[in-house]
Amino acid sequence: MYWPFRSLLEFFAMLRPKDYSRWKTRVHYDSIDEFLNPTQPVVHTVSHRGVDIDFLVHDRGADTTLVVFHASLSIRAKTLPQLQGAGLARDTGCNLIAVSDPTLTEKDLELGWYLGNKETGPLPPVLAPLILAAIKRLNSSRTILIGPSGGGYAAILYGQYFPDSIVLAINPRLDLGAKPSAGWKQYVDEAHQAHTNPSRVRVRKNYAVERLRELFADIGLPFDLCLYQNSQDRSYVQNQTQPFLKRLGNDERLFVRMEDDGSGHRPIPSAKLREIIKSLSTDSDQQTAIRLAGFNHPN
Repeated sequence: MYWPFRSLLEFFAMLRPKDYSRWKTRVHYDSIDEFLNPTQPVVHTVSHRGVDIDFLVHDRGADTTLVVFHASLSIRAKTLPQLQGAGLARDTGCNLIAVSDPTLTEKDLELGWYLGNKETGPLPPVLAPLILAAIKRLNSSRTILIGPSGGGYAAILYGQYFPDSIVLAINPRLDLGAKPSAGWKQYVDEAHQAHTNPSRVRVRKNYAVERLRELFADIGLPFDLCLYQNSQDRSYVQNQTQPFLKRLGNDERLFVRMEDDGSGHRPIPSAKLREIIKSLSTDSDQQTAIRLAGFNHPN
């Protein structure tokens, strides 16, 4: 075989060089098939006021997208980002947007309800458009916002930006000021360095919705809220769930499922959660799917 070049160096010297420096981001695909049929999850990092906002997007080409908000971090969680829901999305065949709470930059802070800190400012009007843009790119027909406990608070709070979606709140925190203690003092101390009563009041006013029921009392729920509550989590039932249902129980977009999952504030059994997501993802109209998942109006 005739080779007109004396060396590989001479060969490559004949090629026009490439320069991608004009563009901040470049995504490389190993094949045309990988580009046409993306299967790998991608972590996106958006810098905002010097803080990284991290979220994972996994496009399975599904009709349903899960948006997952995590609860408080365990003592084993040493690093950020915390991107949860991969197994749930895999087992139910859904697209996934997993959001890590950038509020938790302080290492001693375990829960921030996706409210923001002194660096980010109030987080919902910043984060919600990023999630909306990701959903638009996925082009799915149904969106389910999911969160347990403190993540349930976030899912409901952010639901106002996603009209006609489903919000699945699992044993959620619904009132930051009611028992059991939410850890509010630690949040304002660590996330805002607010150590005086006036500064704490200012943080509460500018960042938080103390009672979620009051947010929707006059306007009604703009989304379908599926409230899953462990009936044996007595403190949450009495101080969180019951006042919420008393205020919003007549809202036609509120659905409840009470189950005995054992004593205390514990996670929903994984098999049960997967069963619920599969039902919520069916081709039925949205409220029919909600009833198939075992949720009903409280009244």
